[in-house]
Amino acid sequence: MLEPIKEVFDTVTQMQEICRLLRSKFLVLQTPASFPFTEEKVEGIQHFFNSLNLKGIRLVWEVRRKRNNRLPPSLHSIMQDFDVIHCVDLSRETPITDTNTVYTRVFGKGEHNRYQFTDDELLEVDRKIMSQDRDTAVVSFHNVRMYKDAARYKIYKQRKKFPPVTREKGQRALKEVLLEDTAFPVTRQELITTQGWKVIDLPDDQRVHAHTLLERLPDRCFTNIEEVLMTLPKKNKTVATR
Repeated sequence: MLEPIKEVFDTVTQMQEICRLLRSKFLVLQTPASFPFTEEKVEGIQHFFNSLNLKGIRLVWEVRRKRNNRLPPSLHSIMQDFDVIHCVDLSRETPITDTNTVYTRVFGKGEHNRYQFTDDELLEVDRKIMSQDRDTAVVSFHNVRMYKDAARYKIYKQRKKFPPVTREKGQRALKEVLLEDTAFPVTRQELITTQGWKVIDLPDDQRVHAHTLLERLPDRCFTNIEEVLMTLPKKNKTVATR
C-alpha cells in the first residue's frame, strides 16, 4: 500500500510545481471507477492527504464510479475534513462535500463525451451552481462540442440570453449538421445514434437535439441527405424539451 501512495505523492509534488508555473489555483486528481475503496485504501488516502502541503493550491478530486455505486461515508468525512473539492458532472449528479468552491467537469448525457448541451440543460447546470451559494464556481466542458458550449454558457452569464447554435433553422439546420460528417447510406437508427446528440435551432428560437426531428423519420435506409429532408414533415412545430 505504501509504494502506490509514494508514487502518487511524488506525482502530486511534480504537478504542484506545474500549477505554480501555470498560476493555476486548482490541482485535479482523478481515480477510475474500478478503484476499490477498501478500509485499508481509505486509511491510506487519509494519510496521503495529511502529508500534503499544496501551499495555497486547492485540491479537486474527481472520484469516478459505476452508476449507483455509492462512496463510503468514511470517504465523505475525509474529503470534508481536508476541504477537498468534490468534482462531479453537474449535468448528472451533485457533489458530496460542502466547500466554498464548486468545480464541475461536464461531459453530458451521451455515450462517453459525444454530446452537445441544449439551452435547458445548460440552465439546469447553472441552477445547480447558483443553488449551492459558493464563493467560486469552475465549469470545465469536456464534451465534443465543448468550445461552443462553453462560449454559449459564457454569453448567457453575460447577457442572460443564449446565442444560436446553427446558422440555419428547422430542417435547414438539420441539413447543416448532417452535412458535417454523415456517411450515406444510413438507416434511421444510425442517424439518431450518430447525429441525434447535436443541437439545432428551430424557427421559434428554440434549440433542441437533432434526434427530435430524426425520430420522425420512417424506419428505412437513406441514400442521401435530400431523401432524409424530403421524408420529414414540411412544418416544424415547437417541441417541448425535458
